[in-house]
Amino acid sequence: MELPSRDTEAVSALVHRGFVPCSVLAVRKACRGGPPGDPGVRVRAATAADLAVATELNLAVVRFDAPFGKITPRESTAEVLRNQLLFLLGQPEPLVWLAERAGRVVGMVHIQLPPVSNWASGYVAASATGYLGCLGVVESERGGGVGAALAAHAHAVIDAAGPPVTLLHHALANPYSTPFWYAMGYRPLWTTWIRRPTF
Repeated sequence: MELPSRDTEAVSALVHRGFVPCSVLAVRKACRGGPPGDPGVRVRAATAADLAVATELNLAVVRFDAPFGKITPRESTAEVLRNQLLFLLGQPEPLVWLAERAGRVVGMVHIQLPPVSNWASGYVAASATGYLGCLGVVESERGGGVGAALAAHAHAVIDAAGPPVTLLHHALANPYSTPFWYAMGYRPLWTTWIRRPTF
C-alpha cells in the first residue's frame, strides 16, 4: 500500500501488523540541484545502436534492487526493459543518455517528459511532472561522480522542458540510491509498505 511519507501516525500500526517500508516515490522541485559530478565523464544521447548496452545497464539496476524487495525480476524482465527503452529511443527528443569515460560506457539514465509522464501527475498537485525512470552505473565506477553527472544532465533536460517537479521511485533499503537521491535534491513523498509471508 502507498501512504504519504510524512504520515507517520500510521507507521506504528503498520509495523505491528508485519508491514515494512519497501520503496519511495520521491520528488524534486525544478532547479533544485546536487553536485555536478565528474567533469571527465561525457554524457551523450543514446541511439538505437546503444539499445543492447542500455538494456543491460537497466537490467543490472533491477537485479541490484531485487534483494531490497522493490521489484521481482522475471523471465520477461529483459524484454520489457528493452521494449521500454526502444519506445523512449523512438521519441522525437532524446530521453536516454549514456555516460562514457575514455570511450567506455559506464552509466545510463532515462527519463519521461509530458505527455509520456502524465501517468505520474496524480501523485502531486503540480500541473505537470517529469519522471526519472532509471539511473545505473557500472559497479567499478560507483562513487566516482558518474551518477551525479547523469543526474545533473537529466535534471537540466527536465527543468528546461518546464515541469515544476520531477518524480522517481527508489528502493528505500538500497544503501546507494537512498543517500544519492536525497543529495540530488529529492525528498520522500509516498512510501510503499508491503507485508510478505515469513515461510
